[in-house]
Parts: sequence; structure tokens; C-alpha cells
Amino acid sequence: MRRIAVAVLPKSIDGLIEYCLRQSEEWAVDPAGIGLTADMVSKLAELAEIARSAEMAATAAREASKAATTVLSSAVTDLRDRAAVLIRQVKAFAELQDMPGLVYARAHVPVPQSPSPLPAPGGAEDVRVDLLPGGAVALSWTARDAAASTGAMFVIKRRLPGQKNFTTIGAAPGPTRSERRATFVDESLPSSAGGCLFTSV
Repeated sequence: MRRIAVAVLPKSIDGLIEYCLRQSEEWAVDPAGIGLTADMVSKLAELAEIARSAEMAATAAREASKAATTVLSSAVTDLRDRAAVLIRQVKAFAELQDMPGLVYARAHVPVPQSPSPLPAPGGAEDVRVDLLPGGAVALSWTARDAAASTGAMFVIKRRLPGQKNFTTIGAAPGPTRSERRATFVDESLPSSAGGCLFTSV
């Protein structure tokens, strides 16, 4: 009959230590009766105690490391906040002086750079025109560097048949995060208009 090997030793560290401690006590009662010697069992018990001490030390070290990391994180946060307050104080003081650059140099703080101007918004692209019920006309379009959050606005102009110049009829903000296309609805288009031209600036 074929015998199937069964794993006896626990895989976890705690399980292995507890198993060896328990078995060494049981085996010490009559080691010869199970084919062992007293020295073998004694050595097993000794190694189990060493492993238990090492495991306890490792656990304590991990807990100490967590506590030390928490203390370090708090200390670094306090340090960063305090340094930021002092730097803001230096900057505020420098801006009140006739030669702010000299104050920055003395403090070894970089002179703040002037913010770069935003790129000009791009023109309207992928323009769509939809006729709505009631005769209104809905315009929608996309544009690069023209998000509403940048303050971009599109001035809508219209020229009807027979007119030489475009007339401003309203304005619309650029696209937003939720609305990828800018939109404008012309509700003033005369129903008699046979056609018209729109433009934006």
C-alpha cells in the first residue's frame, strides 16, 4: 500500500515554535520509547526557546520601528511647517524693502520667479451647429488651452444676410472638466433669416 506523506511541521513561525515546545515536553517523558535520546529532545527544547526569544525580539523591534517612524513623521511635519512659516516671513519682509533681492541673498532663499503667462487660448475647433426646437441655434466647439478655469472666454459674433459686419451677440466660457465642449445658444436669431454666419474671438 502506498503511503502519502503528510506535512507535520507547521509552516508559520509561531506554529513551529509552539509545536516544538509542546512536543519536546511530550517526548521527554520516554524518549527511548519513540526512538530518540534525552539529549536529542533536550536540544530541540533549547532551540525552540532560542527561536521563541528571537521571535519576541523581532516583534518588539518591529513595534519599536513603527513607533519611531511615527515620531519621525511628526517631527518632520513640525519642522517643515516651521521652516515654511519662517520662509514666508522672509519673503513678506523682503517685498517691503527697496532692495528685496538683498534680503533673499542674505537669507539664502531663492528669489521668487514671476509666473509665466498662460498661453493664448486656441481658436474654436470641431464646431457643431444644431437647430433646436423653437428656432434657436446651439453652437458647440473644442479649443486648446481654453479651459474655463483659466478665465478663457469666447465672444460670439453673428452676421445675417444683407449685413456687412459681424455683431456681437454674447459670450461663452471655455470647456470645463465635466463639459469637454464649450457651448452657446443663440435664441435671438430671426425666424426669417435664411442663413447666417457665426464667428468667435
